[in-house]
Amino acid sequence: MSDTPASDDPTLAFWRAEQEAKDRAKAAQQARQGRTTDLERAFLDVRNGMPKAGNNEQAALAFVARWRHLAHLIENSPDLVHRRLDQIKAEPHSTEAYALRFISTARTNEADAVKLLLNSWQASKEAHSEVLYWLTSGLETEIMGKNTETQSSPPVHKQDTSAVEQASPALIGEGPPDSIPVERGEAGESVEWTTADSPSRWAKLFDISPPTFMRRLKEGKIRHKKLSTKSYLIAIADLPAMHQAKFRNVDKPSFK
Repeated sequence: MSDTPASDDPTLAFWRAEQEAKDRAKAAQQARQGRTTDLERAFLDVRNGMPKAGNNEQAALAFVARWRHLAHLIENSPDLVHRRLDQIKAEPHSTEAYALRFISTARTNEADAVKLLLNSWQASKEAHSEVLYWLTSGLETEIMGKNTETQSSPPVHKQDTSAVEQASPALIGEGPPDSIPVERGEAGESVEWTTADSPSRWAKLFDISPPTFMRRLKEGKIRHKKLSTKSYLIAIADLPAMHQAKFRNVDKPSFK
């Protein structure tokens, strides 16, 4: 056998370095899995909504604590999320913007965050419900990138009115639609239709929750064409006024 000390043996040194690299990779994988589990549990906590407590203020305070913890995990694990909280864009004065404001406040001042939650209830029960939707599920979709409903489809080229029954490009597609489908309504007026997109995307445009959006479709408050469970055309005239012009423009529409 060679008299070379183990510390000087190049083969053993190579093996040691290799093993140390494997140990580091394993430790990093275990740490990542631990952070992933913590994040999933924190999302589950807020997904369960307002906790049961002695009164509304105590329930709100417990909910604030859950979001403060979750926001801390999101900030410390940028590699695990699709979009950070500060990267989420929301319309001014929208319920999504209010939910983001609540989270930002919860991280620095629990009492003020509780007031935001309780004040939203006093101001508007419907708006409060929408805020809770964003806090319990809507924002998770944006943060984790789980919204896979929107699919791009080929543009429609047919001239007849049956074209609206076929798949159209998604709102955020690779290119603009060639034209806006138009057909006659029951009263003989022309109805312009948007390109197709998912209920969750349309709900965001209307600044309401997906359940509320679907209820309004069912009630006939928003004219629509259902292409599939994940694809709808909307009458441009029924869109929020601030968004109608860009859907009539041949340039590709967006939610910006």
